Amino acid sequence: MTLKPGARTGVVLVTHGRHGAEMLKEAEAIVGKLPDTKVVTVTTTDPPETTNARLQAARHQVDSGLGVLFLVDLHGSTPSNLAMAFMDGTQEIEVLCGLNMAMLIKLATCIRKEGPRDLAELLKQTGRRSIRLGSEITGRLNIEDFE
Repeated sequence: MTLKPGARTGVVLVTHGRHGAEMLKEAEAIVGKLPDTKVVTVTTTDPPETTNARLQAARHQVDSGLGVLFLVDLHGSTPSNLAMAFMDGTQEIEVLCGLNMAMLIKLATCIRKEGPRDLAELLKQTGRRSIRLGSEITGRLNIEDFE
């Protein structure tokens, strides 16, 4: 695929149920439109062939020549396995499992001119930093911690 003007790494959110669509909606309410980003909603009753066809269609919709990053909610799930099957070395594709809201907010500040692997690394670090225990932040411990 040749680069389209303004090419950026495309992003496909893949989630069980509608929470991916809702997360994108809320992220865009906070930071504005996230271009070249699509959502694929999967249910437990969807046949793998149907999910695969929807992933393929979304991938082609967002790919402007720099490649595609799949942000998947659950590692090891059928959708994550199907997305990983696209990583056959013929195209720039990466899969990052464990989607969270911090990753979507970070997408708004990324130039996305790097390939999917570099974008995935950046979002992985962002996602990890957003996972925190309240006691780490406040310094407050539970009574059980002293027993």
